[in-house]
Amino acid sequence: MEESPLEGDSDVGQNNHPPEIKPKLKTASLLETMQATGLSRTYCGMIRRGVRIPHPRHWDALRELVRN
Repeated sequence: MEESPLEGDSDVGQNNHPPEIKPKLKTASLLETMQATGLSRTYCGMIRRGVRIPHPRHWDALRELVRN
């Protein structure tokens, strides 16, 4: 059974990344994602694979990361 993406601490009904972030996250290293968000390596890997969706409080940091 495939896991559905779950969002951190916020409403699961908002289970989408902003469109400019999601496709570019695969090019960011786990270390860069960890440094930008403060999240664990495991959780950042799950975000990159699309298993988890980061809480909206991390979206600005992720936007900045993929913008570079």
